[in-house]
Amino acid sequence: MTTMNKILNLVLASMCLMLLAACLSKAVAATTNKTSAGCGSDFTDSRDNQVYPTVQIGSQCWMAKNLNYGSRVSGNDNKTHKRSGVQKICYDNLESNCDIYGGLYSWKETVNGENSGSIKYVVGSSNVIQGVCPDGWHVPSDEEFKTLEMQLGMTQAQANTMYGRSNDQGLQLKSTTGWLSNGNGTNSSGWSGLPGGYRNNSGSTFSNVGAGGYWWSSSENRSSSAWRRALVYVNATVHRFTYNKSYGFSVRCLLN
Repeated sequence: MTTMNKILNLVLASMCLMLLAACLSKAVAATTNKTSAGCGSDFTDSRDNQVYPTVQIGSQCWMAKNLNYGSRVSGNDNKTHKRSGVQKICYDNLESNCDIYGGLYSWKETVNGENSGSIKYVVGSSNVIQGVCPDGWHVPSDEEFKTLEMQLGMTQAQANTMYGRSNDQGLQLKSTTGWLSNGNGTNSSGWSGLPGGYRNNSGSTFSNVGAGGYWWSSSENRSSSAWRRALVYVNATVHRFTYNKSYGFSVRCLLN
């Protein structure tokens, strides 16, 4: 082989290696940025033009505001999941409370989304539930809530327990204003959790606005109950427990 041929082969080999490195770099970047591209900017729900701020927390991109989508119905309506479309409930039946805290939804309404009586999964998935969330987003599972909590400092063992757990994760998730008796948080996570209260399972009363915020996960515990998270004004922890599916809780969407 001549010297010229050797040089040409080295040049070609170097070019191939450069191209390969560039392709690998793009692949890694695509994987790394799967949930972070555009996160931190406002998201507009094309269904009703509601605008939601977003926040990146670890590998997850969350809406930084409770969902406020659907047609408002009376708080004593427990049949919303049996009708097409999405129906929301507003605390004390006031639309102004939905404007502040977002809608309240039964668990079955949360997971049924636009469907009538059947769970709305993310396209191509048999376990990620889009539910009432807009396209590209979904209702977080119990495990995805644990991922959030561990990103903020919980251990796996703490995340697996119930009731109030660990140290100050609640403070990190709570907004800096709006909570009773100076029970505000630091909101160091940017999650901006507000105390939107809940509608009880009978549908006849509302409770705890200003004192607590409650969010459904997509994960069932049994046929009558599902996992939820709660933040309360009297402490700095995150409560994990199961509740009857007829309760009306808030929904916070997570990017697919």
